[in-house]
Amino acid sequence: MDDFTKEKLAISMDAEDAAVIQFLPYLMQDLWELGSSPADMITLLKNNTQISAESRILDLCCGKGPESVQIAKFFQCRVKGIDIIPEFIEYAKQKAIEYGVENLCSFVVENATESVLKEKDYDCVILGGSGPIWGDYGKTFAGLKKTLKPKGYIIIDEAFAPDNSTENYGFLKLGEWHNLIKEADLEVIDVIDVNQEGIKNMNDYMMKYIPNRAKELSEKYPEYAEVINAYVNKQFDACEILENDVVCGTWLLRRVD
Repeated sequence: MDDFTKEKLAISMDAEDAAVIQFLPYLMQDLWELGSSPADMITLLKNNTQISAESRILDLCCGKGPESVQIAKFFQCRVKGIDIIPEFIEYAKQKAIEYGVENLCSFVVENATESVLKEKDYDCVILGGSGPIWGDYGKTFAGLKKTLKPKGYIIIDEAFAPDNSTENYGFLKLGEWHNLIKEADLEVIDVIDVNQEGIKNMNDYMMKYIPNRAKELSEKYPEYAEVINAYVNKQFDACEILENDVVCGTWLLRRVD
């Protein structure tokens, strides 16, 4: 993984120093779902699309594959998951076996921004919890659309600052988000908003484990203790913002062109 890719990955994982990337598999070892909701994605697809056993779905930045595995299980469709962290991909493969969908799911170690140059003709592409992997959402939407059939779907989850907010905490305001969707020739089909209680429960679950793993790493690698602890503190700050200052949701979009 080159330095530029490490920096982009660090940003997407709310890390201030790319040196922490090497420790992410250890820090996240107790977790399968890393922020996105497979259940919400299944609900959006079930209620609004014709996704079936004949469909093909691409899951970019799939992490440990919870969305890929659970969507494949529910719809009995083919799903390809791509992530740049090898340990996450190996975990995803094991979960696919556990759920009995190893023949429906394929998982590949690859940079998602390179994957879209060759992945084509999918019925749906998922980008869960990774932010704008091409640097901004205009470029990200353009990249995602290249992987889709005409009228194909995008599932994406994101947090937004309220339009009347004086502080956006680095997030787009909701009105800006709608403008970007329109400019990308996409349309909003449905949205599932995540209530604050649900966000808090997810945050509490994640932060129940990560600090303990960070402590173990800091003791084993004291030269990286500052970097590791800074990452944990950033996660706590992010949880506080998500629970109190922004609006989170999972969106189903469709290509207009």
